[in-house]
Formats: sequence, C-alpha cells, structure tokens
Amino acid sequence: MNASFSPPSVAHPRAPTLSRRLGLLRTLGKDHVRKPTEAKAKQAKQGALKRIMAVASRSGEGTPTTTQQEDKGLKSFLLKCGSYYQSAELFYQRQWRQRLRQIGFRVISVTKMDGHHLWEIRLCCNLSAQTYLLLSKPVPKKLFAAKDLLECQIKAEFRLISKDLGLVIKNDEITVTRNGAHMRVGFLWPKGRAGVLRKKEKRIQAFPFLVRRWLRRVRN
Repeated sequence: MNASFSPPSVAHPRAPTLSRRLGLLRTLGKDHVRKPTEAKAKQAKQGALKRIMAVASRSGEGTPTTTQQEDKGLKSFLLKCGSYYQSAELFYQRQWRQRLRQIGFRVISVTKMDGHHLWEIRLCCNLSAQTYLLLSKPVPKKLFAAKDLLECQIKAEFRLISKDLGLVIKNDEITVTRNGAHMRVGFLWPKGRAGVLRKKEKRIQAFPFLVRRWLRRVRN
C-alpha cells in the first residue's frame, strides 16, 4: 500500500512584526529613561532640604541672615533718627479731619466735649467742597425745596462719614451753624474720647531773613 504519510503539524510561534518590535523598544526606552530622571529628582529634593536645614540651623545658632541684617539696620536707623508716634486719645478726631479734608474742607478744629458725647467741628467750606457737595454728589428730590441746600448736603455727608466710622448720627442730633464760608457742626456721637485736635499754625522762621541779608552783603 502506497499510503502517503504526513507528519503532524506543529504550531510555531509567530514572529513579531516590525511595528510590534518598535513598540517594545519604545516601552523599554521609556522605562530606562524614567528611572534615572526619578532618581535625579529625588537627589535634587534631598539636596534642597539639606540646604534649607543648614540655613535654619545657622540662623538658630546666631549667624545673621540677610533679612535679619536688614531688620537690624532699620532698627538702628529708627533709633538714631527718632520714632513716629500718634496718641490713641485723638484717634476719631484724626479720622474726622482726614475724611473732611478729602472732600475739600479746611478743618480748623475737631473737639469732643467731656459730657453728653457732644462733638463740635469748626471748618471752612471752600469752593472745592461746595462743588463736591452740590455738583458731584447727587441731591435727593425732597431737598430741592430746602432753604439752604448746602447745609442739608453737609448734614447728609456727616451722617455718611459717621456710618463709615461705625455708628450713624441720628438725623435730629446734628446742627449746622453757618457764617459765610465758616461753619460750626455740632452733633451727638458716643464714639471717641474727649479731646481737641487743632490745626497747627506754621511758625515764622527768622532764618530766611538772615540768609537774605547775608546774600545782599556778599553780592554788594
């Protein structure tokens, strides 16, 4: 019998294609690249921590840093040239003067009496303050028929300032006495301590006159 014999077929592993080879090489390359970069990052963090700890230990031991040297120099400068001091007794008096000056008033004095929380502010209403109150600031329609519109606007502005400072002045607890451009505003307001804040007058100095005489002698 001439029977043809064929050997059993064995499944051979399929050879990887070119694209699969390239993919394997890329993944292997990424793994090889990631390891050294992560190690370098850890080393950099450790180095930065060591440097921070070294600076902290130096500052703790007494070695002055740059900021400490600057603070020391600033303290010595302030001790030599004097200090800036404001008493808390006249805190609200200064606040009223500052707000009124921003509007344009020339503040002469700000006084709080000893009893009944009575305040009295003397000021001069110049052209810039009148322009702000009558033109820049809106006027309510109910005040159009008022005899003195400027006086009503001053009351409204004082009530607004008192609200910003923490407590609103009641409408029936404020009066404005006007004599030309000079005004005296009185109101009841419980904040602040008793005291007077006056405008400092500039003293006449004799030094410029002496310099003028000396210049005349030298020129002649």
